[in-house]
Amino acid sequence: MRSLGARWTRAAASGQFFTRWSWLVTLPFAVTLMGGYDDARSTQERVAGVGIALAVHLALGVLGVLAAAGERAAQSPRVRIGIVVTGLAVIAVGRPFLLAAGAHAAGVQLFAGPLGARVATNVVVVAAALSLVAMMTLTVRTHRAVIGRLRLVLEALEVQRSRDAGDVAVLSDRVLEATRRTLLAALPPVVAGPIEPERAALLLKGFADEVVRPLSHRLFDDADRVVQPREQELPPGPTGAVPRLFPARIDRPAPVWITVVAYALLWVPHLAAQTSLATAGIAFVAVVVVGACGNGLVVTAGTRAASGSGAGSVTLLPVFAGGYLLVGAAIGVAAGVSAAAGGAPVEASAVATAVLVSVVVYPVFALLVAAVGSGFRRLATVEGELATAIDEAAVLAAASHNAATVARRRVAHLLHGDVQAECVAAARDLRRVEVVTEADWVAALDRIESALDLPRGEPDPGGARRSVETMIEAWRFSLDITLTADEAAWAVLDTDASRLELAVDSLAEGLTNTIRHGTESRAEVTLTAAATGAGVVVEVLSQGRIDRRADHDGYGLAQLAGRARALTLTQSGSVVRLRVELT
Repeated sequence: MRSLGARWTRAAASGQFFTRWSWLVTLPFAVTLMGGYDDARSTQERVAGVGIALAVHLALGVLGVLAAAGERAAQSPRVRIGIVVTGLAVIAVGRPFLLAAGAHAAGVQLFAGPLGARVATNVVVVAAALSLVAMMTLTVRTHRAVIGRLRLVLEALEVQRSRDAGDVAVLSDRVLEATRRTLLAALPPVVAGPIEPERAALLLKGFADEVVRPLSHRLFDDADRVVQPREQELPPGPTGAVPRLFPARIDRPAPVWITVVAYALLWVPHLAAQTSLATAGIAFVAVVVVGACGNGLVVTAGTRAASGSGAGSVTLLPVFAGGYLLVGAAIGVAAGVSAAAGGAPVEASAVATAVLVSVVVYPVFALLVAAVGSGFRRLATVEGELATAIDEAAVLAAASHNAATVARRRVAHLLHGDVQAECVAAARDLRRVEVVTEADWVAALDRIESALDLPRGEPDPGGARRSVETMIEAWRFSLDITLTADEAAWAVLDTDASRLELAVDSLAEGLTNTIRHGTESRAEVTLTAAATGAGVVVEVLSQGRIDRRADHDGYGLAQLAGRARALTLTQSGSVVRLRVELT
């Protein structure tokens, strides 16, 4: 019931409660159940009653148009709901009075009995029928909107997949190429003639500190930046033109019990006023039992038709319509017979009228309930598909962002480790010579440029030992490095490529800091397996001093700390120890 109330509130607040379908779908109710000519005795009076009921329905259609204009002009959902409630009340209460006025003007006697019972019947029928129509139209419109949204999302997914066709290596190459152009443009030029060693060293050191390091930091920052997804509304609000209601697909029958109970409640107030509450109760029970049995047979027939021929909604609609027409006839007979059994004076013409009304009204009512239920189920299915597509789009967007992040991190690691280390190492080597010749200077620049031509990819397929020892050998041109590693550490590193990559990054960071801040050109590297056997501890010891004054010192350490289980940089006397625990 809470879900039904929420759906009604949404329909009433949509600004599309009253549509042309409100008038068309309720027309059978207006000229039969709410026609007000049940006491007519002659064919002439019944024809007059149908004509008056049709004229009144046309007049009330004008009120519906005005109510529709009012709710569309209103901006507040509460105001719209107020207009809807007011419109329903005016249409429901005004119909019996307009029917009475029309009968009086035509000089015929169409109905007798208390007017309040007819007002109550009209209120129940109008509220139920118009609410079902409104929920149906809103469901159809929302379904189409979600379908359109689903198409857009699927198209966007195809575009995203095509953009993500390039792998991380391609992205890395693109980022590296752009970075390489930037660095080569800022690289110190070749100077003709000899250069003072100190000046040459300062040029390369300045290039490392003022160009390479800030650029690597920017790449790290871009990789760490969180991209907030754009919020999506699902589905868009009910604005725009009134949607088409039909063809409304009906792929399942109406509920067995709820449908007939709701239909019986439409005319119980009128029957109770015409006879007695006891008679109305007996008729209500009889109609519900007969109608539920008939609805069950319709469900069975629909199931057999669908399973026998793979039928869709187009072929099931005649099955449901014919079945509900027969159920309506049975309900009319049950109502007349049960009322007579309850002691009410029932004429044969009254029973015939009840059968005629049920044959006309009940199929429309049951098919409307079935259409609303089918619409809700299809809408839930499409919304589920849309939610899945949006989730997939989010996954692809995250994958794309992660690919770009990995590419930037690789180049950032290259700059922060290899390129910056080459700059510092080249500066140190140039400082050791007495005079830096043009050939020495060109060799130093080529050495730096060659580092830009060697982006690090995946860890060496030859294993952890080969990857680490190859990197250590490259650093031995600038440092005297002692490597100590136990076999358990190699075994642990060989089991996880990401752990090996982090170990290489940790060594590169430690050796880079040794060159930058060390007082001696030597370092001790130790790799040991963790006590639990599930990790590795990387240690780099060097002689030097930790410089806390530089704003950007420790930037690479911060990056490592975010990836490692634990990281410490300590100084004891003249010994600096970098210790990184890898998971």
